Amino acid sequence: GNFSAIGDNGQQLLQQLGIQTVHQSTAGKGKNSSDMRMAIEAANLFHDREKSIDVFVLATSDVDFLPLAQWLRASGKHVVGAGRSDASIKWQTGVDEFVILKEVKVAEASKSAEPKSTSDEAAKSITKAQPQKPKQLTRKYKSLVNRTVHELFKDGIDSVTDGQFNAQIRKLDSDFSCKKAGFPSLRKLIASVETLYVPPEPKTGAFNIQLRDRNS
Repeated sequence: GNFSAIGDNGQQLLQQLGIQTVHQSTAGKGKNSSDMRMAIEAANLFHDREKSIDVFVLATSDVDFLPLAQWLRASGKHVVGAGRSDASIKWQTGVDEFVILKEVKVAEASKSAEPKSTSDEAAKSITKAQPQKPKQLTRKYKSLVNRTVHELFKDGIDSVTDGQFNAQIRKLDSDFSCKKAGFPSLRKLIASVETLYVPPEPKTGAFNIQLRDRNS
């Protein structure tokens, strides 16, 4: 983006967050060249065989990126969208997962960096101590997951990838999303299903899914 417009405070905040900025000057008043630049960057990463990237995260609320997401998904990539809660429903459901980003202004971020009082820390500790009840799928989504599991494992297959699972569940219900089911990611959703098992592996990126009774 055009990072010359956010000032020194904004630049420092991005550095503190470990974000490497890529400056893209505007082509004219009211014009934004970042969209094209991001699409080109994604295409370059897609064709980079040395990196072999399986998951693409498109941090945007702009539904104009839908063709890019569709192309990546059709090519077997897992696409995560990250944007505002008011992003178009077409965009939110057009990716494999959609993560809502909290909007924080620079001034608010600076305040959050200030030392917290003892009472704040105590309240935080009490909150953490409260037992968290694990989320459960509703009857509607439990049925959808069971149908998906039946279709994927009916021929005695040992395991499937998260991409295969996501493709099958969307085939049964094109409007499906982990967010609508009440989970932030497919991995979290799978963890709530008693019949499914995710072998120990990296907590990010693609993963395999197996039937639990075959691993007991």
